[in-house]
Amino acid sequence: MKLANENFGSKKECLDFLYDVINQIGGDSLVLDNQDVAIPEDKDLEYKVKYTEEPGETKLTIKVKWVNDIPVPEGAVMED
Repeated sequence: MKLANENFGSKKECLDFLYDVINQIGGDSLVLDNQDVAIPEDKDLEYKVKYTEEPGETKLTIKVKWVNDIPVPEGAVMED
């Protein structure tokens, strides 16, 4: 399942958005595509910040991931 909340705007608008998302994550109130999203308290988290600069596009990615308890279907290919 992939959920997203995409916005466009100025640097200030982006930082305000990120601040709101961080507060929502901390308060277990993050909602993406009408789906509640919570970071577990009882799992080890892997988190990183990545910067990529290529012709035509530059990206700053913030990623948090953890192992969940959802069974992986036999033969499924895991995405990163």
